[in-house]
Formats: sequence, structure tokens, C-alpha cells
Amino acid sequence: MRRPIIALQLLSYFVFFIVIRVVLEIESNWYFDITAGILFIISLTAVFYKKNILLFYLNMLIFTYLFAYFLQFKIGASFLTRPHLKNEFGLAAAAVIITHVSFLFPAYMLAARRTLRELTAPFPPNRRMMQIGLVCVATILVAFIAYFGWNSLVGSRVENQAAFAGRPGYEVFLLYAIKALPYFLLLAMIDYMLAAGRRPAFVAVIAAVALFAIYFSNPSNTPRFICLGAMGVILVYAITRGRYLSLSMFVAATPYIFPVLLPVTSLMRRPDYDFTVENWAQSFSSLEFSAIQLFVDGLETIRNTTCCGNKVLSAIFILIPRGLWPAKSTGTGVELAEANFYVLTNVAVPSFFDFYADYGFFGLAILSLGMGYLLGRCELPGGVRISFYNRNAMYSVMIFCLVPILVRGDLSTFFVSFYAFAVAYEAVRFLTSGRLVSISRISQSSYPSATIPSPQ
Repeated sequence: MRRPIIALQLLSYFVFFIVIRVVLEIESNWYFDITAGILFIISLTAVFYKKNILLFYLNMLIFTYLFAYFLQFKIGASFLTRPHLKNEFGLAAAAVIITHVSFLFPAYMLAARRTLRELTAPFPPNRRMMQIGLVCVATILVAFIAYFGWNSLVGSRVENQAAFAGRPGYEVFLLYAIKALPYFLLLAMIDYMLAAGRRPAFVAVIAAVALFAIYFSNPSNTPRFICLGAMGVILVYAITRGRYLSLSMFVAATPYIFPVLLPVTSLMRRPDYDFTVENWAQSFSSLEFSAIQLFVDGLETIRNTTCCGNKVLSAIFILIPRGLWPAKSTGTGVELAEANFYVLTNVAVPSFFDFYADYGFFGLAILSLGMGYLLGRCELPGGVRISFYNRNAMYSVMIFCLVPILVRGDLSTFFVSFYAFAVAYEAVRFLTSGRLVSISRISQSSYPSATIPSPQ
């Protein structure tokens, strides 16, 4: 990790934070300032110890809960003045965030792996198995397209929601897995090409699959946490296999990427979206962009009402049908939107809000330890060349790419994304690996001179 560059980036955050507080005369309080200082200190520690996922997580927290608020305060977002919203960063919000990072950080440092062995395919696919896998995945896609309907899959988000309204939950989950499937197939083909060499015909097939994946699954017809997460898996893979961009540099650039990416993808969700500077700027004043405001509203809501219970278990076991579990939660964002009379219900709060909403500060501390341990075990140190056929590496990459969902989305969104990615990955891996063929060849040719000793 290029630590001086990343440290300079964090220092620029802190200087910008101080300057903008003075220049704009933002009406916050010492709770807000203490929370900001703790986030910056832990971020600098992550830089020193070369912890990419931790720094990514903290960068997203700083962007989401500091600079988004500053920006909306500057442009005068209209919803900040509504009577039922609180235009302040309260003591409860500061206490929840500080408790979360205070317990997440030590668990992460204890669990993080110092090294990750070179991740090569133990059973690399041969050309025939890759061709068979490509045909099988294409057959699966055609079958689901025939079942759901082409317009239901590639139409606008409004058309998709209308087409899937009233469908069983497992069909919606299968839709998410199918939307991620082309990206994982593309990644398997790239991994094979890097091992077997570049053949013009195969490169052309890869280009065709890439174009199909982008058209089939993009923010205009697919939830962002699915399509952008799947694109992120390919991007992280490319970074680890390339020479010119390190993972730490990508993490350092994320706070500058997301202020552009989020408004653009928000516009793409509209059926008649128009990329203009005016429309792009208006996205910054939306309630969706103000995660800090939603977070404070959520704390006020659970204090005054009985909403937002049973979130953690409902998220972990989200694949259990509601018919078998009638008490399963419908999602934190939906309940908060209904309780606060938001115009939109597509709002989200951070995952650790569910910890606090279900179990209070004690549960927040314990579950933050668990989250820190999970992120630590998924650390991706620099200099590691990832293989598609190594589960340990690929699941770490998936969780790395879903870190923004942990910050900007509740636990149910994170787990449904992770399960969909896991299904898509395992399907492609099974269909293209040729594991049985490789095992057969190893048993026949790996040890030709080996003899069985005589019992005498």
C-alpha cells in the first residue's frame, strides 16, 4: 500500500472538514465533531496497518455521514426544514456510531490475515469444459428469460416492479441471481483467458458476453446493489491482476467516485432519465442522498414507536419464505419511510442500525465485533493475484464489493445481494471448472512412478 498517498488523502479530508465547518458555519455540535475525529483516527490506523477493507468501510462512513451532510446543508435541501425531521446530529447518533466503530476495529485487527497465499486455480478448466459451461449458462439464461419474459428483465425499473409485483419472494431472489450470472460468467472467461492465452475468437466471445451483461444488468433495469456490486467484483479482480492500479489506490478514490456515481445511477432508475447537469445536481438534494438524516430519523422513530424489530435474524434468514415465517421483517427502510411519511420508500439506513434497533447498545457492541471479525477474515492484501476458482478469494472479493451496502443499506439488502452472488458464482464455477475431469487426469498421470508396496 502506498501509505503516504492514502494518509495525505485522509489528511485532506480532515482539513476540508475543518475548513468547510468554519466557512459554511454549519450548525452541528460537539457530538458530530467527536464522531468525525474518531473516524479519521481509525482510518489513519487502517492506513498504517495496510487494511484495505477496513479503510474502504471507514471511507464510506466518512463520505456518507460527513460530506453528504455538508453538501446538502450548502445547497439547502428542502427536506431538512420539514417539521418531522431533525436537522441535527444528536447524542444518540454519535453514541451509536462511536460504539459501532469502537468494537468493530479491534475485532477486525485481531481477525485480519497477515498474508493470503497465492490464489491459483487448483483445477483449472480446459477448453472443452469452458465451452460446455458457456453453453450451459447460456441455456439457463434463455430458460429464465422465457419464464420471466424479456421485457420484464430488461425494461425500466418501473416496468420491472410492475411485472414482479405479487410474485413469490423466491422468484425475486432468482431474478437477482440471474442478473448477476453474466458478470460471473464473464469473470470466469477472463480468468481462463489469462491462463490459456489470448485467442482472437475467444476474445470476441468475451466482448460479446461483456456487452450482453451490461445491457442485461445495469442501473436502469436492475437494483444498484446487484449490478454495481457484480461490476465491482470484476473491477477488483482486474485490479489484483493488473500492474498499474493498486487496491489501496482504488479505496482512496472511492469518496471521489461515489458523489458522481450515486446521482448518475439515481437518474438511470427513472424511465425517462435525461443526463443533464441540472438533473444531476438535483439528485444531491434528495432525501435518498442524505444518509445521516435518515439515520437520525431512524433513531427518533425507534425511540417513539414500536417499528423496526426482528431485523437481524430476518436479514440473515431472508431466504425463508414468509409463509413459513409470518413475523419476518419487511425491511428497515420501508418501515422508516412509512413511519416518517416519506414520499419514497426506497430509503436505507446502515446495517449497524439494525443491531441497535433489535438489541440496544449491548447487541450493537456484540454484533459489531462479529462484523469486524468477518471483514477481517475477508481482507485482501496488496500483491495477491486472485483466481476465479478459489472460493476463499472470491467470497472475500464479494464481501469487499458489498461494503457500500453495509454502510448505505440495511442488513437484508446486504444478505440478499450476497446470497444472489453466491448462487451465481457457484453455478458458473460448477459448470466451467471441469473438476471431475481434472481429478481423473491427476489420478492417472500425476504419480506415474508410484508403486503399491508389497504386504510382505
